[in-house]
Amino acid sequence: MLKLGEKYSINNGQGSIIFSEGKKGTINAIYEVRSKKDAGTLNGILSNNVLKGTYHNSMNNSSGLIEFTFTEEGFNCKWKQGLEPGPMRGKWQGILFESLQNNGLDVFVEFGVVNENGGDVELKFNTTFSNLNISLSDDNITEKEYSTIISNENILLFCKNEILNTDEYFLENGSFYNLRILKVNQFDLDFIWNVTEEDSMQKLKTFFQVDSDNFDDYISDFESDNICSLSYVNEL
Repeated sequence: MLKLGEKYSINNGQGSIIFSEGKKGTINAIYEVRSKKDAGTLNGILSNNVLKGTYHNSMNNSSGLIEFTFTEEGFNCKWKQGLEPGPMRGKWQGILFESLQNNGLDVFVEFGVVNENGGDVELKFNTTFSNLNISLSDDNITEKEYSTIISNENILLFCKNEILNTDEYFLENGSFYNLRILKVNQFDLDFIWNVTEEDSMQKLKTFFQVDSDNFDDYISDFESDNICSLSYVNEL
């Protein structure tokens, strides 16, 4: 259920959004992403806990379609640039700020700095984060949980400091390097980029939560949406 006037967290800290009632039964919202205040606005119609509308991103002066499905504690959202009909591959996960208190897990995460050209891991480091708001079952992880971790600003700041303390070269040449999650607890994520065995296909189905055997499009979209360029990390 949509709660007007209350702040929702976007992708576990990547941004925030507040909804308000507009004219003639519409719903308006102002959202912030990546610490940019008033990054965008949206307007839509709410029906049966589903809000469909359009957004305008003031940072790059772009507009597009957006759709929210609300639950008691948050929302699932999909969006696309451009106002013409088409697949919505952008994703947001939202949760009310009041629901973020003391409901997280202690999770071990290993990161890697990856050369964009060759895909080789140039640097590894790890730590255990407390109170991460993700759901893990038998150490399995889905794209949703991966995105929650890799988009958390506090986690990215930790990664930035680790990289700076090891070798500033990677951040100075950030456009040539990406940050990846290599492992969550004991769950190795190498299968995402190296699909070489039948076992990898089943893991990909769990990760992307689909039944397809063709993962080229899923992996392509995932890499463009969820792998952080070190150029972005360096701006934090």
